[in-house]
Amino acid sequence: ENSANANIGNTLTMLGQLRRRTGDYEGARAMLERGLAIRRRASAPMSPVVAQALESLAGLLEEMGDFATALPHREESVRIRERAQGPENAEFANALEGMARLRVALHQPAEALPLARRAIAIREKALGADNERLARMYATQGDAQRAQGDTRAALASYERAQAIDRTAGVTGRATHAPTLWRLGLAHLALGEPARAESVLAEAVALANRTLGPGHPLALDITDALAHAERDLGRTEDALAHALAAERAGRELFRLQAPSLSERQALRYADVRPSGLPIAIDLVVRTQDPARVAEVWDGLMHRRGQVLD
Repeated sequence: ENSANANIGNTLTMLGQLRRRTGDYEGARAMLERGLAIRRRASAPMSPVVAQALESLAGLLEEMGDFATALPHREESVRIRERAQGPENAEFANALEGMARLRVALHQPAEALPLARRAIAIREKALGADNERLARMYATQGDAQRAQGDTRAALASYERAQAIDRTAGVTGRATHAPTLWRLGLAHLALGEPARAESVLAEAVALANRTLGPGHPLALDITDALAHAERDLGRTEDALAHALAAERAGRELFRLQAPSLSERQALRYADVRPSGLPIAIDLVVRTQDPARVAEVWDGLMHRRGQVLD
């Protein structure tokens, strides 16, 4: 391995990750792609550092909604990790879990579920049944189960993830918010809005405190909370949360879209957080003309946001 070139590749990858956190997706992608290319030249073909660069680029593409482009990067990462580090290695398990998450996003839960189960088995054997990373793996398993319509099994997976977080003492961290969100979604799907509302209110508070109220996860949770409040008959609370999520999601898009190509912006517009669908459903139940006007305005903005 050429250590000087490897260091340049490492630096570019780190800079790409920093740009991703600031919302500069196009700049992040350029950095990550350059970092990957340099790591390929400076390292052995089956080096774990190449796998790490592939995973960083895939994660960005997934966040942008470009799941099809991310897929070959995840596939190559899995191959490298298995060959270089072995089929019982914890990092190989992490790569499998990343592939499982992507398969769920691609609406392929039948392919995702065995990947998640294999990742869990490897991780438990390597690091114990209460290892903190297992929470995410059980959550991914639950996502695959929920996508297949097995919501009870999904709920059990999410509850296992929550128990691991509690044992690890991380329930006050940002990483616990996605677990609570998934629990709330499962309760909603099972027709248990009161349980969903309790869990989702906790998740919103945690995400707002640890990530900020404009973070995409916080907005997704706020949208889910609006669904629970609607099902409980609390129309005004639900509409307020739905519109708040839509306004913040629109602002998030406004900040990130300038760094994207038109095609990338269109793709991101489809996956960015939004409370508009439930707001449209709710507004027919209110007599408040101001609320009706705000929902109509949101619909017009969403349709024209990429052209703007």
